[in-house]
Amino acid sequence: IMKNLFSVDFESMKENNKSITSLKYAHGIYGPIIDNKDAYLSFLIKQDYLEFVIDEKDNILFKSARECDLSLFTKEEIDIMDKVLLKLKGKSAKKLTDWSHKFKGWMDTKDGEIINYKYAKYFELNKNW
Repeated sequence: IMKNLFSVDFESMKENNKSITSLKYAHGIYGPIIDNKDAYLSFLIKQDYLEFVIDEKDNILFKSARECDLSLFTKEEIDIMDKVLLKLKGKSAKKLTDWSHKFKGWMDTKDGEIINYKYAKYFELNKNW
């Protein structure tokens, strides 16, 4: 979920000069993460937007708990979300981590530091795989 949201926002910033969620992202061990992620995830779970399930390999997966209201988004935003979904779908956590570690915004920051959206110009959804 972190890589998807990060990718949606940085791709949107790169293409449209604005993020979709307005979230801030920080340098995490496994790549960019939502700043204050625990508070956001807890809120989404408590409000029945998100749930987590454990798969057959004991992996924790986040899953939407309700249908998305697409009327909240512009066509451009939906196009970016679709593009990110298609690119990241089915990728392993390791592959996503390795890919995100090649992002200049992650490389130029230290653990816990906010990754400025100015790095969006270096964001590459289709490279470094």
